[in-house]
Amino acid sequence: MHTCTNALLPALREAGAGSAIVNISSGSAILPGPPMAHHAAAKAALDNYGKALAAGLAPAGIRVTVIMPGNVLTPGADEVRQSFDDAMGVELAAVTADIPPGRPGDPRGIAEAVAHLVPDRAQWITGASLNVEGGELPAIQGLSFGSGRLGGAVRLRPTRAGSGACGCKAEEGARAEPRQPTTTPHRRVPDPASPE
Repeated sequence: MHTCTNALLPALREAGAGSAIVNISSGSAILPGPPMAHHAAAKAALDNYGKALAAGLAPAGIRVTVIMPGNVLTPGADEVRQSFDDAMGVELAAVTADIPPGRPGDPRGIAEAVAHLVPDRAQWITGASLNVEGGELPAIQGLSFGSGRLGGAVRLRPTRAGSGACGCKAEEGARAEPRQPTTTPHRRVPDPASPE
């Protein structure tokens, strides 16, 4: 991604203000699943790369955004779903069961989001990540992986390498617990100009 972006930057700078870069990431960057940890990590990195790039290119008038699709019927997404099936015995219907419209997305929905973010009408949108997933992520974000979305909670146990994308196999019966919010304690940094 970095190499491609750098190759295009001279042309984008020459085009001037109003140029836009839209990266396609994945909803797994927000809600990673164990069989695809490597995929989720790469997509989370792409999201952060987009935010950093947006800050760096804003003075040149170049906007950068990221689209994070959910379950969409494409050959690449089919491979991801196959990884879930191989690692956990989960079929497409189970993976897409909790999407509010009741079905996977269509690539045209992603294309429409790109078409919205590229023109000048989106001139104030930069450094943003747009979830385009039919409401799937808000429906499942409060649950630990495997609850509802995959047709029942699962517990992963290590297996020999090659059993699944992460060398894990699912066990039925584990109870999914809501994720606990994590917080970082903040400490007040004294103001050097303050008399206190």
